[in-house]
Amino acid sequence: MNFKKTLLAVALTLSAGFAMAADLPQVAILATGGTIAGTAASATQTTGYKAGDLAIQTLIDAVPQIKDYATVTGEQIVKISSNNLTDQVLLTLARRCNELLADPKVSGIVITHGTDTLERIPRAFPIHVAHMGGVKRG
Repeated sequence: MNFKKTLLAVALTLSAGFAMAADLPQVAILATGGTIAGTAASATQTTGYKAGDLAIQTLIDAVPQIKDYATVTGEQIVKISSNNLTDQVLLTLARRCNELLADPKVSGIVITHGTDTLERIPRAFPIHVAHMGGVKRG
């Protein structure tokens, strides 16, 4: 009898967890590389630094608590240093944002990039992204 109670408790806990996960916002991360994905031999070493080296899944996996706040998916659009961002990459990002925002299940989009593009991406997107109600900076 204890086994049945335990099994029932586990089943209820799991189903409650799945129900909570279903209520979390769905956020898509579109990665371009840049500073946020840079690597070096150590945190203080700049010699040998390589921007855009880490894949988006590596960044997502580095913050396991993110699963408590949102259902997160990552897409690697490009892996470049942000000073190599082109208009073609911006158009690719804008098209992908439009596709994602047309999906009612998607609550938001995060675009990762480097410090060289801090002002360029927000300025480009009100022009290119039709579904967006405004670019949130922060």
